[in-house]
Amino acid sequence: MARETIAKTSYYMFEVDPDINRLFITISGFWENAGIAPNILTDIDRALEKVSPGFTNLVDTTQFKNPPKDVRDLFERVQHKIVARGISKNAEVVSSAFVELNLEEVASQSDLSKVLRQFKGMAEALEWLNK
Repeated sequence: MARETIAKTSYYMFEVDPDINRLFITISGFWENAGIAPNILTDIDRALEKVSPGFTNLVDTTQFKNPPKDVRDLFERVQHKIVARGISKNAEVVSSAFVELNLEEVASQSDLSKVLRQFKGMAEALEWLNK
């Protein structure tokens, strides 16, 4: 089975590959406020239903711009759901130092930091997840 797209908007996409028990998240653009993603919590719940505890997550933030505080708070709520589902590894691909720092801060609030590693490239992130 290939990746299955669970949700896709102008700002995020959630995909899953049940065969390898992996969630794929793409976050892009500039989020003016959390209101631009009214369905994100429902969408992440639908995606998490397709993976089992011990799953891995690959997050692509290479096209994402630095978020304001209410967006970081929303991401923290999403991350709490991911942690509660039983994530084993979370690889984030980042291209901006500002985004990297903001996402690290959010992860420290949600306990995702315990399984988080950030990378500059997709190949390196996938290699770590596949170990």
